[in-house]
Amino acid sequence: MNFPTLATIALSLGMISSATATVIVFDDFGSAAGSSDLPGRTPVVTPGNNWTGYTSGSNVGWKVIDGDAVFGTSSTVNGMAGIELGSDYFVNNPAIYSLKSTISMTPDGGSDLWYGIGYSNFISTGQNRGFYAVGEANEGKPWMFMRQNGELNVRVAGATTVYSDTGYDVSNFEIELVLDTSVANWTVDAYINGAQLDLNGVSIGMSYTYVNNPTLAAIGLSAPDGVVGSVESITLQTIPEPHTYALILGAACLIGLIARRRR
Repeated sequence: MNFPTLATIALSLGMISSATATVIVFDDFGSAAGSSDLPGRTPVVTPGNNWTGYTSGSNVGWKVIDGDAVFGTSSTVNGMAGIELGSDYFVNNPAIYSLKSTISMTPDGGSDLWYGIGYSNFISTGQNRGFYAVGEANEGKPWMFMRQNGELNVRVAGATTVYSDTGYDVSNFEIELVLDTSVANWTVDAYINGAQLDLNGVSIGMSYTYVNNPTLAAIGLSAPDGVVGSVESITLQTIPEPHTYALILGAACLIGLIARRRR
């Protein structure tokens, strides 16, 4: 095999390798029985920081109970938990980010209590803090949440709703927020169980585009007191840009063609 052929194969393999997702944060909260504080826990995959957030006493605040993250049922105030990534992280590391979480809740048509995920500039350890807080550093930009009554909401700021609908099965579901910080005006896409949600209400596209990009440095969870359910996992990763998949296909075809010609 000559040098140009080797170089072509190496380049093709490099294109495929560079197109794979990179996991920044992942936690499935282990499998140990019993209860412990979520704040202070080291995620399975970590950028170097442990979980931070609100916790206070037995079954109050964010806990890990029997391998799931839970907002303690004895809590009397709202609270959040998350991973700090560093000042201007998403500006300094432009990419397409996927934040997703698998959650289980007890269906209750009369309950508007919820679990949510989101991006923010800060994860507060205080009481009555959450992504819903308008004008605060812990405001979710964007964030999404599911209520126990089956109502799903996506907000691009604390109280700015771009999607809301009812009738969802809350017994076990996956929600995902995709934030593209590689473009001049950042975009948001949202998914429930892999199905994309329409965030702009127009005929072209389903993304929301920020006019002014938010200042972000963290990701995490938010919940009110009294919610019944648990978070099974959370993942933050970069994903390939859409045009990269075409490069992957082209590289694979090229390798296949070279292999056939060498027979």
